[in-house]
Amino acid sequence: MSLERKGDELRHARWLETIVDGDPQYEVHCFVVRPGAMLRAVCIHEAPAHDKWAMHVFNSMTYRP
Repeated sequence: MSLERKGDELRHARWLETIVDGDPQYEVHCFVVRPGAMLRAVCIHEAPAHDKWAMHVFNSMTYRP
């Protein structure tokens, strides 16, 4: 789990491993929350080695007014 606060923004990522049709599936649930706004993304991949890609997606989530 990753939890980070930057000023009034809260960034949270959580990793989960599930089994789908007998095969492992890896998920990274990403949230970026600001007063009055929230962005959520779920990155689903088939290998734990792809967590780096999922974190790249999470870190690219930015607020643009």
